[in-house]
Amino acid sequence: MKGILTSLDQGNAKIDLSRVGQLDGKVRLEIEDMAAHFEGLWNETKDELKGEWHQSESKLPLVLKKSLSRSHE
Repeated sequence: MKGILTSLDQGNAKIDLSRVGQLDGKVRLEIEDMAAHFEGLWNETKDELKGEWHQSESKLPLVLKKSLSRSHE
């Protein structure tokens, strides 16, 4: 699998994900160049992932929501 993350706080910058995977119900998105990853769980309707963003030594709560926009194509 592959994906693109849109960083709103960096002027809608598009960032390619290095890895996308799921194990035991947890979704993991990795960006190797930034030494970062997100790990979270789907909500019931599977339109939102709630979890934590890890980058270097920091970790922050983060909610990712499905976008109806297809502007990244």
